[in-house]
Amino acid sequence: MPGAWPPHAAVAAQDTMAADALTGREREIAMLAGRFTNVQIGELLSISGRTVENHLARAMRKSGVRSRTDLYDVVSAPQGPNPRRPGQSGPSRARG
Repeated sequence: MPGAWPPHAAVAAQDTMAADALTGREREIAMLAGRFTNVQIGELLSISGRTVENHLARAMRKSGVRSRTDLYDVVSAPQGPNPRRPGQSGPSRARG
């Protein structure tokens, strides 16, 4: 549909730029946020749950997302020239 907003290419580029702006520790915690609580992440990384909360808040602000689930999606999205999101179908390969 012409004029649809936002264009998918722009959204994918924005997600990639947002994920690139994160520090290594923010990215690490964002990946863990998809599976663990702040307290559990803190125990895994030997930091306090409050420190985890601060890292997540900064990462969400940088990424422009409002939930830890969205943050995890941005950080875990495939990188490269043609990233595919979960749930997107692509050409199937024929089995021989």
